[in-house]
Amino acid sequence: MTYNALNATLTAESAVLHSNVSEAEKTVKKLETTWQELQTEHDRIDNLLQKATEEQHGPKGSNSLRDTLTSQIKDQEELAKSLSEENRIINSENGSGEKQHEMWEDLNTLLKVKIECLCEAKQIGSGGTLLVQKGTETFTLQ
Repeated sequence: MTYNALNATLTAESAVLHSNVSEAEKTVKKLETTWQELQTEHDRIDNLLQKATEEQHGPKGSNSLRDTLTSQIKDQEELAKSLSEENRIINSENGSGEKQHEMWEDLNTLLKVKIECLCEAKQIGSGGTLLVQKGTETFTLQ
């Protein structure tokens, strides 16, 4: 009996330790990923710093860091401008679609009211005459 209780206790403690180990391994993996990202960013910054230093002390070349960064900034500004224009066009198209939808809803409401009126007129009886011609309907009260 003591053996079984001791075995159960050790098994439970072992499970806790295994979960702690797996959590620690996950934490280590996350930290390694973060370290790799930071290392990559550090290398990129070192390269930019080295290029800036070379440009400062060396002869001015056509491929200078300043020219490269200026070109990248200009490209991004042009992209932002084109995306802004595209967004404006899309928004204006959506606005007209909303207006069209509203007009269809108004027409639908009008036709429903017209059907209700005709149904009421049939129930009440003839209160007038309905004349239907090309594209027009005229209801004359009597």
